[in-house]
Amino acid sequence: MTPVLQNMLVIAATGALSFALLFWSHRRLAQERWQIAAAIPLEKTPEGDWKGLNLTWYGFFTATSTAASTALFLLMAGSLGIEAGTIAGFSLALLAVCLPAAKIIARLVEGKRHTFTVGGAAFAGLTALLPLHWLFAHMGWFRPEITIFPILSAVAASYALGEGIGRLACISFGCCYGKSLEDAPAPLRRLFGNSGVTFHGSLKKAAYEGGLEGRPVIPVQGVTAFLYVSCALVGLLLFSFGFYAVSFIFCLLVTQGWRVLSERLREDYRGEGALSAYQKLSLIMIVFSIAGTFFGNASTVGAEPELFAGVRVLWSPLMILFIQTLWMIVFIYMGRSSITGSSIRFYLHDDRV
Repeated sequence: MTPVLQNMLVIAATGALSFALLFWSHRRLAQERWQIAAAIPLEKTPEGDWKGLNLTWYGFFTATSTAASTALFLLMAGSLGIEAGTIAGFSLALLAVCLPAAKIIARLVEGKRHTFTVGGAAFAGLTALLPLHWLFAHMGWFRPEITIFPILSAVAASYALGEGIGRLACISFGCCYGKSLEDAPAPLRRLFGNSGVTFHGSLKKAAYEGGLEGRPVIPVQGVTAFLYVSCALVGLLLFSFGFYAVSFIFCLLVTQGWRVLSERLREDYRGEGALSAYQKLSLIMIVFSIAGTFFGNASTVGAEPELFAGVRVLWSPLMILFIQTLWMIVFIYMGRSSITGSSIRFYLHDDRV
C-alpha cells in the first residue's frame, strides 16, 4: 500500500468513527436522561436520604472530545517524526494553559463562577503556541526542521475535531442553545424546520435560563459539530499532502469564522455589546493568524508526513495509558456538577431477599 493510500485510510477511519458518534448523539442527547450520568452519595440527611454529587454526560463528552483531540494531535505530530514523549509533553503544556483558561475567561466575560468557554480556551491556547514551540525547539526537543507551521496545522485540525465532538457535551447539558424556531426569521425556519432540536428536562440550561424546554430551537450545537469535524478532516487531508500553512489557516478560518457567525443564531447570554467578547477573540485570532502566516514566510508545501507512523506512535501502551489518564482527569475536572444536586434513597427489594 502506498503512503498516500495509507494516509487516506487513516483519514477515512477518523471520519467514520467521528461521524458515527455525531449521528448517534445528535437527537438522543437532548433528552432528559442524557444529562446526569451518575450520582455519588456524599452525606446522609436526617430524613434518611443522601445528598449526592452528580456526574454529568457533559463531563463525559468533554473528556472524550479532549481525548480525541489529543489523540489526533499525537497522530499528526508522530507522523512528523517527533518522539512520543515530546508530543505528550507538548500536549500537557498546552492543556495546562487551556483548561484553566476555559473557566477563568468565562468568569471574566459572563461573571459566572460555574461555567466554561471553549472559545476562551482556544484563544489562550493559540497565544501559548509560539512560546511553547520556541521553548521545545530551544531545549532541543523539536528537530530544526520541525518549524511552527506543521505544529500549528496539527493543533488547528485537532482543535476542530475536539470542539466538534465537544459540542455533544453542549447538547447534553442544553447550553450554547439556539434561538427558538418559532421566533426565528422565516428563512431560518425553512432551513432548520425539520432539523430543530428540542430539549427536555428542567435541568437543561435551555430550560432554566432560556425557558425553552419542549420548544424546537435552531440546532447550533449540531451544525457546529458536523461542520467542525468536517473541517478537521479537510485539515488532516491538507496536512497529509504537506500543505501545513493552508491547513492551519483553513481550520482557523472555518472554526473562528463560524464562531462569529453562529453567535447570531444563539439565545444564551454571551456578554454585553453588539459583538460578544468571544466573537472579538475569534476575530483577533483570525487577523493575527493570517498576518503571522503571511509575514512568517510560510512555505507553500513541505515534506509529506506518513500518518501510519503517527498511528504507530498513538497505538503504543504508553500513549494509550496517557490518553486514558487524560480522559479521567478532564472528566473529574469538568464532570462534577456544581449547579445541580441530587437526593438519593437506598432500599431493599423485600421479595428478593
